[in-house]
Order: sequence, then C-alpha cells, then structure tokens
Amino acid sequence: MRRPLVVLTLVAGCLHGWGLFRGGTHYYYSAAVRGMSTSWSAFVFGAVDPAASMTVDKLPGGLWIQALFVRVFGFHSWVLLLPGALAATATVPLLFAAVRRWAGTRAGLIAAAVLLASPVAFATARVNLVDPQLVLCLVAAAYALTRALEDVRWRWVVAAGALVGVGFQIKMAEAWVVLPALIAACSVGPGPRLRRAVALSGTALVVSLAWLVAVGFVPRGERPHVDGSRGDSWWEMVFGYNGLGRSLAGGGSPLSSTAAPYGGPPGPLRLLDDQLGGQIGWLLPLALVLLAAAWWPHRRDPLWTLWGGWLLTGALVLSFLPGIHPYYATLLAPALAAVVGAGVPVAWSWWGDRSGLRWVLPIGGVLSVVGAAVVMNRAGGPGWLVAVASVVVLGMALRGPRRAVAALGAVVLLAAPVAWIAITPAVAANSMHTANPVAGPQTAVAVFGVADPRVTLARILGIPPTGPVPAIDAPLPGSAVDPALLEYLRTRRAGERFLFATGDASTASPYLAAGYGVLPMGGFTGFSPYPEPAELAGLIRGGQLRFLYLTAVPGLPGVLGERAQWARSHCAPVPLRTPSGMTLFDCAAV
Repeated sequence: MRRPLVVLTLVAGCLHGWGLFRGGTHYYYSAAVRGMSTSWSAFVFGAVDPAASMTVDKLPGGLWIQALFVRVFGFHSWVLLLPGALAATATVPLLFAAVRRWAGTRAGLIAAAVLLASPVAFATARVNLVDPQLVLCLVAAAYALTRALEDVRWRWVVAAGALVGVGFQIKMAEAWVVLPALIAACSVGPGPRLRRAVALSGTALVVSLAWLVAVGFVPRGERPHVDGSRGDSWWEMVFGYNGLGRSLAGGGSPLSSTAAPYGGPPGPLRLLDDQLGGQIGWLLPLALVLLAAAWWPHRRDPLWTLWGGWLLTGALVLSFLPGIHPYYATLLAPALAAVVGAGVPVAWSWWGDRSGLRWVLPIGGVLSVVGAAVVMNRAGGPGWLVAVASVVVLGMALRGPRRAVAALGAVVLLAAPVAWIAITPAVAANSMHTANPVAGPQTAVAVFGVADPRVTLARILGIPPTGPVPAIDAPLPGSAVDPALLEYLRTRRAGERFLFATGDASTASPYLAAGYGVLPMGGFTGFSPYPEPAELAGLIRGGQLRFLYLTAVPGLPGVLGERAQWARSHCAPVPLRTPSGMTLFDCAAV
C-alpha cells in the first residue's frame, strides 16, 4: 500500500511540477488574488481590488488558498500556480486509495494511471484556476463516503458532506453535480440508509451556504458591490449568474459568462467534439461500455453507484449545459478513471468466459481507439496509426497471450492522451491560453472556441469583432501595464483613492496585479451595473476618482455605451496615444 502511494505521488508531482513551470496565470483571478493578499477586507469578501469596491464574479473560497500562499511566499507566478499543482498531485494517490478500498490494488493503479494520462487535468492545473482544488475536495468526499460504508461511525459521512460543501465554496454549484451520486450510494449501501443520506446532504448544504448567510448580514454600504448581480446580491451571483444564467441563457444575457463560444453545440456527442474530445474523450467510450455492462451485476454495490453516478451525471451536465469551457471537464476525470480502474479487471475476468460479456473489453477498447483516431485526425496527427494498432490488438486478443494483449492494449489506449499532454506547448504570457487552458495542439478552435478569435475577444472586451485576426499566442489587448499611461497618471495623482477607472477586466487586471488601485467598473464581463453614472459622478466629486480609461467608440451595448456616453459628455479626452486604442478621460471638472 505504502509503496504505490509514494510512487504515484512522485510521478504526479513530477508531471504537474513540469506543467507548473510551463504554465501561466489567469489575468483576472491573479489580480484579485493580489488584492486579497494585501487587504483582509478584500480577502473576506473576495474583492477584485484592494480597495474592496467590487467582488470577483465567483465565491472566493478557491482564491483564498492562493491569497494565503501569496501572503507567505510573495506575489509570483509560481506561487499562484502552486496550489493547483499540489491539488492535482494529491488527487492521484487519493483516488488510488479510494478505488483500492473498493476494487483492489490493481484497480486503484489503473485508475491512477488513467487520471495521470488525463489531458484536461494536466492542462487545468497549469493555470491558477480553482478546478483542481474542487476535484481534490470531491475525490476526498468520495473517499470519506467509501470509509463511511465500512465504518458505522458518523464522522466519515459528515466529512463527506462537509467536503462537498468546501467544494461549493471553491466553485459553487459545480460541486453539487456529484451530490446525487453520493446520496444514491448512501441509499444503496448497508446500514441506516436514510439517516446517512440525510446527514450527508444536510452537512453539504450547511457548509455550502455558510459563507453566503454570514456575509448577508453585512450592510451594503460596508461591503463591495457584487459582480455578476444586477441587484448587488451574492445569492443572485451564485444561483443566477453562475447557475440558471448559464443553463438558460447560455452566455446570452449581459451578465452571463463569457464562455458562450466554448464547448461546441450542446448534445450527446459534445464530449467527443473538436474542443472536448482531446481533453476528456479518449477513454470515455471504454468507461461508458464498462459501466453499462458492469453496473447491473454490481447494482447492489454502492461504490459502483457512486462512481458511475458521478460519471453519468457529470457527462449529462457537461453535454447539455450551454456555453462551457473545455476545462470544466476536469470534473469528469476522477470518475472516468475510477470506472475504468474498477471495470477493466472485471471485464478482463469475463474475457475467459464463453458468455457474451467476454466482448465487453474489446468493444470498449476499440471504440475508444477509434475515437482517439478521430481526435488525432482532426489535429492533423497520425490517426491511421492508432487505428492500425487497434486492429493488431484485437487480432492478438483473439489468439495471443493474455499478458501480451493486456500490455499492448494498455499502451495503445494510453499512448494517445499521453502524447496529447507531451505536445502541449508552454502557456504564452497574457494570452487566451490562461483563460481557456487546453492540452494538445493550440488551434484557434481549441483556444478561442471558434475559428475567428475576434469573436471571443469581442465578448471579453465588450466591443464589436473588428480588426485583424490575432495570432493564437497573441496577448489579450490591454493585458499589460502601459508605462506611458502609468507615468502620466502618477504625476497627476493628488490623493485620489483610485488611479483610474476602467470598464473591462483585461485592462484593469495588469494594474491591479501590479498593486495599483484601479476601479474595475462593470466587473468581469463589463456589464455589471456598478457604478451607475450618478455613483461615478459622486466618486469624482468626492475626490476619490479623476480619470476614466475607456473604449469610447459610439454604439457600445448596454452599460458600456452608457458609461462611454457619460464620459464623452462630462469629461475631457486626454491627447495621449495608448497601444490599446482606448481613451483616457480627465474628469477633474465634474
């Protein structure tokens, strides 16, 4: 037990350590972490700026961990990336331990190997996103429930529910995707089924909503404005903007996520399409075939219900939810690995039988290899070579030695996703790779979600998709500090609270990350209603703000247009050339 854990941890640490030094930081969340690391008020409320004027558009739980690391080690790229790399590393031996208790050491090793070979888990851990921390919490919850089914004491059930609640603090309702599978496992397992299910779900609910309830007692004038909410409400941000807003609007409403171009059209084959197939689709056919064949004979096994339910629920959500980033599929990786880990030994034992179940493993393997060939062909790779290898393995399966078949089959199945990880290039600084990390070849469709990157950039910046098509590794417009602008503002600052106010996250973020007080009007999407023109005028008259830095072209939609019109009407444009093409307004006379 101890030796496999040590080896798996070392291998995972080497893999994700290599990824860390080839990774990059998310422009928006890095800026928020900088502010949260310098102000306890910003830390508690999850504010994007150290003045705590506006929150991020998520719950702050995942960013708390990064902010604490920054307080200890300083604000550096590797410090921002370290929590994700550590979480991804720890998930591998934890998954092994959970599957080993369920299905044996061989199953645990297979599950760990599949997770290590998961391109989406590798790619996501290379950017300071919170998904690796969420996945670690959920795998820990599954491990705790596995122990609870063996132990009559209640501490493991409570721990499982609490870990789901911690996952909610990290990434909100995404943590609840696995909750039905955990509750169903309680209902199938031995012992006090109903009481166990109630204890788990009740604990998960209490821990999930604890922060929302606590900050709800703080008066509005004593806390930041909530991004992602028209009514300045955390509940609306969590369950509207990040909940129903995604599932119903799919990125179409002004306050919804910018993820609309990503993921491809919703449908049953989305997880195998040109955006998600190379991230999570490699062994998905094998996992689904194994689950379909093995669940009925093991229907009374609560852990088949747990891991199979997690896989099916997650696959359905990701397949039909409008507008998802491909890296959201990190949520599926542990369940897919666990089902393959437990299912392969079972299907291998069937291979020696004369029943129809003996063909489950060959069929699942061939379907996965055919899918891998399709994915590689899309990227211009040698998909034909994968297809030939599958034919060879199938022929050996009919007449070859069992050990040789097993070894060659494992190589064929894992070679393609491992190669996909190996050819993933380093993340370019300030590029869209940090907003949408993907493994494998960095094509426009993979990185931007569409063939024309201007479509995605237009959504992020809130401007029409004009101008030349940017290169794949091109930095986001306005994603770096402009020295000339900074010098102009610093020499004219007279004690204002904010150096300037701007209307999009990509422009505010580099200045916030550098430690300058900037007012991020409009929040992440630019469409948040704070501050209204009257509030903006009050900040200027009160001496807290003087300069606005905006995209001020006519015809901008919604509040972007309103702010630009207000600036043109009340402030004087400064004749300063900026690389971003934005306009600096001096509002000293307001």
